[in-house]
Amino acid sequence: MCAWSYPTAVAVAPGGYAAVAYAAESDPTTLRVFDTWDGLPGPTFPLPNPGPRPPAVTPDPSPFTPLVVFTPDGDRLAVGHGTGLAVHDTKTGERVGCATQPAEVTGLGWSADGRWLFVGRLDGTVLAADPARPLVGVSFRWHLGPVYTLAASPAGDVVASGGVDGVKLWPMRRLLAGRKRPPG
Repeated sequence: MCAWSYPTAVAVAPGGYAAVAYAAESDPTTLRVFDTWDGLPGPTFPLPNPGPRPPAVTPDPSPFTPLVVFTPDGDRLAVGHGTGLAVHDTKTGERVGCATQPAEVTGLGWSADGRWLFVGRLDGTVLAADPARPLVGVSFRWHLGPVYTLAASPAGDVVASGGVDGVKLWPMRRLLAGRKRPPG
């Protein structure tokens, strides 16, 4: 198996053919893909710029831990790192989308067809974004405070987000009905 010191973020591609890991002690600026069959390291992806820490957590010296999630077909990988958000093509390693969010990224998920990237943010919003322009999209604010976590259903039609006011379920298929692609 692969040896990379103390990984703190991992994701497995659909079908299980590859895994991605982040280990600050091994390389604090890079995600590494591993072949799950033989554990050999594959391509690396640079982390997006995490941006400044919000004032409320400035005394915390620990680095942001990135969030990583594959599209359902495994062709793209979304990476949230502080306020930075990037989307990579997993075959070429090319960065195909990048944006600085207005607040720290706290959760990521994909629609089943990969047309929408769902982004939970510390400012209490959930964004259904264009993966090529991950700051452009439809923003929803139903939480009374920060969004701390987010997950998309396997079918990508429901998003769950968690905050100080509990769990919210977002019927994304209905909320985004009639939109052929993200606006912008």
